[in-house]
Amino acid sequence: RTGFQVWAGSRLLLECLCCPQPSDDDRLKRWQTGIKEGLRVMELGSGVGLVGASLAAVGAQVLLTDLPTLVENAIIPNLELNQNVDQEEDEATSASDSPGVS
Repeated sequence: RTGFQVWAGSRLLLECLCCPQPSDDDRLKRWQTGIKEGLRVMELGSGVGLVGASLAAVGAQVLLTDLPTLVENAIIPNLELNQNVDQEEDEATSASDSPGVS
């Protein structure tokens, strides 16, 4: 069941890659910029897909991989749920930006 949980290292990795700090090393800054510019990333052993989905959300082109049971029962459902959230947020933003809608 290890693939069905979020590891602390995932959170730390995402903080480093997606939340730039002024004190970040130049190499880390290059990774951060690359991700936003569509860097191609392949995540091996994606588990629930948190890291890959998050990197894709900020601009990376991501390929998630894992065992078939995790792909079918964790990665795909999580991506589908989060895709719907993104679409709903976009629709809500569009509606609030439309004239005559408050």
